[in-house]
Amino acid sequence: GNVKFYDCKNVEISGVGFTNSAMWCINIFHCFDLTLDGINVFGQWRYNTDGIDIVNSQRITVRNSFVHSFDDTITVKGIDRYAFESNTDMLFENCVLWCDWGKTCEIGLETMCREYCNITFRNCDILRGGNTACDIQNGDCAEVHHITFENIRLELEGFYTQSIIQLSEDD
Repeated sequence: GNVKFYDCKNVEISGVGFTNSAMWCINIFHCFDLTLDGINVFGQWRYNTDGIDIVNSQRITVRNSFVHSFDDTITVKGIDRYAFESNTDMLFENCVLWCDWGKTCEIGLETMCREYCNITFRNCDILRGGNTACDIQNGDCAEVHHITFENIRLELEGFYTQSIIQLSEDD
């Protein structure tokens, strides 16, 4: 990916653009009190190029940002390495989101932790919803509650160009 944070506290990133990641673009693993404000993610065209992946973290804010991904756009996950830490107190607001293939605002599928709670997607514009615009999946053991999708605007087209998955380096 373009940026990876592991076990960090008190981080703020603002006014930065990220492009052409090999896989997950912005990776946040087991972090606390992290803010992304006014970032731009674009040019993600490969399979598994998620926009922002947040894993077993707390007090995360993403606002005033544009995120265009091929695969999942903003996703909150829980993995076994950090299963002792829950995903709590997250706010995603005033963002413009564009997902070509995966899920746009996603909780799960990986939910390896005690709980997911107080996670809000608010006042976001989804230009393209990919496979699913707003999604909650629980593929593991977490208690998932107090998840809010509020004032989400989804643009629907009569015709979507079908996505093409890259099968070789020449594609």
